[in-house]
Amino acid sequence: MQEKISIENQFSFYEKKSNDVFKRELEDLKTEYEVKNKEIFHSKWRKSQGYIPHGTRIRTITTIFGNLTYSCHQYKHWDKYKYRYVYLSDLALGIEKWAS
Repeated sequence: MQEKISIENQFSFYEKKSNDVFKRELEDLKTEYEVKNKEIFHSKWRKSQGYIPHGTRIRTITTIFGNLTYSCHQYKHWDKYKYRYVYLSDLALGIEKWAS
């Protein structure tokens, strides 16, 4: 005799699986962002353009998979009259300065 699976059990199963997928996707995004940050930090073009490392920060943004927290470097760059501060990995990934 075949058992019937209740709607509640199906929903619970779907919810658990979707949460697992979202967690995996968040980890993949975090890895991608931090790899890009590391590539820029070690790149010759960054050094030749005069971007000087000026510490790191922890950034949290909202994605379709949930909140993503990652680490990125801040750089200072001389702009005729003063130093300007920029996050090159955010620029490379298309993340806006005030994105939440």
